Order: sequence, then structure tokens, then C-alpha cells
Amino acid sequence: MLDKFKKIMEYLRLDDSEDEEEEVVDIETQRKMEKRHSFLRGLCAGAFASLVLVVASGTIADLWMAKKTDNKKINYYKVSEKLKLLEQYVDQVYLDPIDAEKMEAGIYNGFIEGLGDKYSSYYTQEEYKELMESTDGEYCGIGVYVHQDKETKTITFEEPFKDGPADKAGMKKGDVLVAINQEPVNGKELTDIVKLLKGKQGTVVQIDVKRGDGTLSLDVTLEEVKVQTVHHKMLQDDIGYLQVTKFDKVTVAQFKEAIDKLQKQGMRGIIIDLRGNPGGLLTSVTEMLDRIIKEGTLVFTKDKNGKGETYKATDKESLDLPMAVLINGGSASASELFAGAIQDYGIGTLVGTKSYGKG
Repeated sequence: MLDKFKKIMEYLRLDDSEDEEEEVVDIETQRKMEKRHSFLRGLCAGAFASLVLVVASGTIADLWMAKKTDNKKINYYKVSEKLKLLEQYVDQVYLDPIDAEKMEAGIYNGFIEGLGDKYSSYYTQEEYKELMESTDGEYCGIGVYVHQDKETKTITFEEPFKDGPADKAGMKKGDVLVAINQEPVNGKELTDIVKLLKGKQGTVVQIDVKRGDGTLSLDVTLEEVKVQTVHHKMLQDDIGYLQVTKFDKVTVAQFKEAIDKLQKQGMRGIIIDLRGNPGGLLTSVTEMLDRIIKEGTLVFTKDKNGKGETYKATDKESLDLPMAVLINGGSASASELFAGAIQDYGIGTLVGTKSYGKG
């Protein structure tokens, strides 16, 4: 375990050698926009001074870091002795059984939290896998968003995806989850419940829900589901409205398809709504900007050694229409990169309130 700590510290004290792999990702726009960090390779869901550690099979799988710090050497002997002492106290006085794997993960998590940076996170192998799945926008499940009340822990289903598994089974918005495969879910954590609603394609899951004063049982067959992250409609005066809720892998195609449909309907101006959008993939936001901006640098990344990548608009298509981009305090990361590029190139107007500020 202490060897793992030492390996983490080796990554934290990256030297300036030319042979070293790129481990630092910073995002800046050509016109001196504020720095924005991609906390995973191609992921805009992070922030500056961020790093993500992923432990797989007892080793450090990946690390991205966005600031160089003067690290004081850690006294690993002292850490080892104190951990032994704490372990003795736990063995002597703690009443319940101990999950050694969870305890170990907690130690590593605490180590990263010691940086004092709210954007630095430690992920176990399972957590990392879930994070990657969440940015794909595709999964095998029932096709519905769920909401859990913080106080009562009650799980409520939001609007089922149109023609998705839950929709086909007859689930309605507002249904309250009672049991999954006849196992009550009362008091369970949301993350544990979501796992039960995903699985192998073709698997039938029995879901008991409370609707009004009654309870009914629904048999839902798990299918491949694509999350709809783009919604569009035509407003009066031929103004197109396009809302982007996340920048997932599936968002690019949905975004381009929505623009094409609105243009075929005679769109003369467009409103792009990024309010409450927390961000997503760097690759997705740059591809979407490429559809709008004719040419030029969209964003470039740079590590502490000056290495990085440049993302440019190369698509022959552009969107030469009056444009407004809506943002608010919940518009973060990739949303800010999108809005900043639109503003910097002068092809649209930002409307709303100050964005989150991941940069």
C-alpha cells in the first residue's frame, strides 16, 4: 500500500524531461481565454489544478495533472507507523466488520484530498469504468432518469426515454420505485439502485412502482439506450431553439442532426441553450464547434513541458446565422469552452448570467 503512495508521489513530482509521457492537460483558447482543464484525456468535466488517479489491479493506470507544485517529501516510515497504530485501535474498539478493500480505497482518496483541491479526485477501477460509461451516452438499461430525495431516499422516475425499454413497459413520469426483482429498495443508495437497472441486453427486470394510491409491477427488458442530450424545436419568426444538456459521445451526431433539421425548416436564426450543462468530452465540444465555425483554432492543450494538441475548425460547413448562446451558473467546463469560442470569434452573443468558472 505504501509502495502505491510512493508511485503516486512520483507522478505528482513529474520532472521536465523530454522523454516523459504527456501527463498534464491544460486548455486555453487562442485569444487568451481563461485556462480550462480536461480532467481526463479528451474530457472537459474537470478543472485546473485537477488530477485523476485510477487504480486497476493494484497499479496506477492513468494520471492527468494540471499544476506543478513544490512537493515536500512525505515521511513514509511515519505514515506506515501511524497506519499500523490506527489499525490496532480499529481492531481493538471498532464494533462492525471491516471492508479492507474499501478502507484501502479510502486511504488513497484521503491522500488526494490532502491536496486541498476540490477538482482533484481519486477513482477506483470500478468508479473509473462508470465514469467512462457515463460520458459515452450509451448503455444497456431501462432508459429513464431517476431522482432520489436526499432526506427520504425515495426514488422517483423522471420522463422515460421515448420508445425506450421503460416507456414500452408502461412506466410513467412520477412513478416511485418500490422494489427491483421483488427486493425492496427502501434506504438504498442511488448508485447501488442504478446498477440494478443496468445489465446484459435482453435481461428482464421486474420493477415494482407506486403510482397514485396503487402499486403495479412492470417487466422491463434491458436494451441498448442512447441518452438524448440534444433537444430542438422551431420558435416563432423561424428562430431555431437547440438545447444541449451534456457533451457526451452521442451528442455530436444529435447536434448536427438537429441543426440540419432546423435549416430544412427554414431557420433564420438560432438560440443554443447551455444553461445547466455541466460539460463533458473535449472531443465532442470541438467537433460541435467545428460544425459552426468556418476555420481557426478552437482550443489547444498544453502540459507543463509545453507539449500539447491544437484543435482546429476544419469542417467546410459553418453556421452563418444570427446566434445567441444561453448560459448560467450551471454552465461549466465544455459549455464554457463552447460559449467562449462563439464569443471570441464574434459569431454570436452570450445571454444569461456568469457561468460556473471551471477555468
